[in-house]
Amino acid sequence: MGTYASASNVQARLPGSSRTIGASTDPSTTDVNEYIADAEALLTGALDAAQIDTPVTSTTGTAILQAWVTDYAEARTRKAWASAGGDGGNDDGRDELERFDERLKDITDNPQKYEAMLTGGAATNSKQVRSYTLDNQDGKTIEAGDFDPIFERDDAF
Repeated sequence: MGTYASASNVQARLPGSSRTIGASTDPSTTDVNEYIADAEALLTGALDAAQIDTPVTSTTGTAILQAWVTDYAEARTRKAWASAGGDGGNDDGRDELERFDERLKDITDNPQKYEAMLTGGAATNSKQVRSYTLDNQDGKTIEAGDFDPIFERDDAF
């Protein structure tokens, strides 16, 4: 059982009662719990990279993360069932996993949006601007006027 979701959340999303998750099924409850742990680790990594405090504790944020983690674990469960069936063309779960990967990238690309979603309000933390350090070996500075524009009149175009 994870922080945001459990195997019972995944079981509730699977159609019909013919497919169950238990100690002796394939995938087992242990497998599904590992899928949940994987999803939570990936989300925590993306949230940390976006400088969003974890664990998320707001009611809205935990509900959103439960849905996302359950999406991932359900997709992995469906992929396990598809591969166990021996049908190489069955790609059940693939689209959900791709959406999860896209969401991870979107979290790091739009941290303020996700912070507002997950904390239940406007983003309060300022975010750092990511850039690279320039190597100023020539010692030129803006203060010294080294970068002031120079205009000249001529007839060369």
